Amino acid sequence: MKPTFDQLTTFKDNAKQWATERLADQNTVILDLESTGLLREDPDTEIAQICILDVHGRPLFSMLLKPSQPMRDEVIAIHKITNEQIFHQPMFPQVARMISFVLKDKHVISYNADFDWALLMHMFKKYEI
Repeated sequence: MKPTFDQLTTFKDNAKQWATERLADQNTVILDLESTGLLREDPDTEIAQICILDVHGRPLFSMLLKPSQPMRDEVIAIHKITNEQIFHQPMFPQVARMISFVLKDKHVISYNADFDWALLMHMFKKYEI
């Protein structure tokens, strides 16, 4: 069912109001992750890069992470992060507490929130943190 013009206008107005409120809130942070795959296809998927920005676009935490296994070529083709770039980077358990500290008491938003948040929670569970 295609929305009517009025429904679409209401949806846009509500989205604009939500975004304005979120970006005005100094407790809002923006999360972006790059991964080794998709959780629904591979339960061993891990984070290869994490970036947390404040509402002004300033990085609060940003780094490459070394996953527990090498990334496949098809994943590298998507995000352009190579196995060589992450070889000497820390693994998730080494930075998990820093990530928790940055996210504590924050409102987290993300372009692909369902994926990013699920993967982040998966990582904390996987490493029992």
